[in-house]
Amino acid sequence: MDNFKKTPEMKKSHLKMYIALLLCGIELILLVSCKANSSEDYSLQKTEDPPAEVKENIKHSRLELIYDKDHIPYIIFQGGKNTKAEINENGDSLEINFIQSAEEQDVGVLHVYKLKKKPKFERLNIFVDGEPTGFDSITG
Repeated sequence: MDNFKKTPEMKKSHLKMYIALLLCGIELILLVSCKANSSEDYSLQKTEDPPAEVKENIKHSRLELIYDKDHIPYIIFQGGKNTKAEINENGDSLEINFIQSAEEQDVGVLHVYKLKKKPKFERLNIFVDGEPTGFDSITG
């Protein structure tokens, strides 16, 4: 085996293999980063301090949609103190589900969420405990 020497053809094939592996790695990184960026297409953040124009327009209904002066939507949900909100995309729609514990349903705690979304999402589908519902009030 000591007499074994790499020929120039072998060196070229090894170089091609390394380049192919490097390109596959770069493609994988780009694919993962693009998938990670899809979550930037939308977000739903609970806020304790909404803008004044949002606070002024709260009607204390069960479910409200209020736009601020910059046309940013805020969703106001009145429910239990441990209410959780989940957001998912479904084609050109965003689905928001407000989940309450059974013992806390219809308790009048105000939850304010700031919604950020890209224009590609044309519709909002709202659910309370998995049941479809609509807004009681839309302002803005």
